[in-house]
Amino acid sequence: MRWVPLIALWVLLSPSRSVWAQGPDVTVVDLPNAGTFGTDGSGIFAYSIATTACNAGDEVISWIGGTAEHPVIAQHLYRYRADRFEQIGLSWVKHGVSALDLFAAACGTCSPTGDIAYLGVGCTDPYSATANGLQTRLGPRSVVDVRTGDFPFPIGIPDYDPIIGRRLQVHVEDIDPLLNPGAIYIAEAHYISADDALAGNSLNNQSHRRAMFADDPDHTLTLFGPVSIAEPAIQA
Repeated sequence: MRWVPLIALWVLLSPSRSVWAQGPDVTVVDLPNAGTFGTDGSGIFAYSIATTACNAGDEVISWIGGTAEHPVIAQHLYRYRADRFEQIGLSWVKHGVSALDLFAAACGTCSPTGDIAYLGVGCTDPYSATANGLQTRLGPRSVVDVRTGDFPFPIGIPDYDPIIGRRLQVHVEDIDPLLNPGAIYIAEAHYISADDALAGNSLNNQSHRRAMFADDPDHTLTLFGPVSIAEPAIQA
């Protein structure tokens, strides 16, 4: 596993440059923390990952929560152990609600739109771990075309377990520290947007960060270390 900072990418994302792509371009500039929801007793534990999206392009991105014109967010967990890199957890996709148009140094100079239905150039939109674990905003990933960002809307709301349903689920044997000595864990978030895909900017929509699980009843998830921006976990 390599943990090398992406120097060139950070130059592109520095405050002196507000865009680094033509057209709408959503990426993830922060994974601040994680949420832990516990287990339903089945041996499966539920989590969520907080995310901060950035519009690194030169056009606004649609963020209309009441229609299909918004991004969806997938959350993943991986484990590296004994020379094996494995995906051990995934969530349903979180549907975007609205854009706050906030400033963050890693995203450049924010040009707010004044409209929560669009994410401005160089602006960010944060979702807390609680928001990304909100089950009524989590929809099936099977209906999302990852190439185009298209999906049917509104999302269906079938019955779900109140603790683990739809959230980022992981089997206890994959995260119990006593069963996984020396394991390295990585959390990843992936934004999928039709505007972004149409502009040909969908290859930088994932970011990842190191993770660890506590030896407590809920196996509390904590994120630590730098965020590898615009880099999928497989490249860690």
